[in-house]
Amino acid sequence: QQEKTNSVYGSVDLAFFNIFYMTLTGRNDWVSTLPVQNNSFFYPSVAGSFILSDVFKHPQWFSFLKLRGSWSRVSNGTIGSNPYGAIQTYSIGNKWNNIPSLVWGGTLLSSNLHPETSDQWETGVTAKFFKNRLGMNFTYWQAKDYNNLTQIAVSQSSGYDYYLVNGNVYQRKGFELVLTGMPVATSNFKWNVTVNMSN
Repeated sequence: QQEKTNSVYGSVDLAFFNIFYMTLTGRNDWVSTLPVQNNSFFYPSVAGSFILSDVFKHPQWFSFLKLRGSWSRVSNGTIGSNPYGAIQTYSIGNKWNNIPSLVWGGTLLSSNLHPETSDQWETGVTAKFFKNRLGMNFTYWQAKDYNNLTQIAVSQSSGYDYYLVNGNVYQRKGFELVLTGMPVATSNFKWNVTVNMSN
């Protein structure tokens, strides 16, 4: 079995006045496992952060504040463990008189499969107080998966058990909160505490 993937990847990092940062990426894959008309796919990403505490005046007890956000797309052109998942081929069946037979697989394959794709975006805020002795990091994220490869049961009178198609859109979301603190800080001893909660 043979399969091949060719890829081109590029990234750009930008910074403005040491307060705004942005990263742009892009990747294109060409895979042998998908049909020729769908075997090239592009997936980009963008991420940025803005340090508000370096722009506005704030009280002395307020140490740091940063806003951030990102969006990314990830694609997958691998069809399970079968490099020929888009081409109907024979497989070796039971032997008859020591001669192996050739049979169709149990799954009817599609000649119009697309790569599995997931879009995800997240936003968050990081804040620190009292000379960084107290901190908070909050993130909210949401993801959408589509073109997932699915086996659909079909009538066995067709000669197959399943039909492989794209389908099943899934949406996921959640958040994460991290609180940090340094309740004790002396020249000889420091005590750091971290609390993490996610859903």
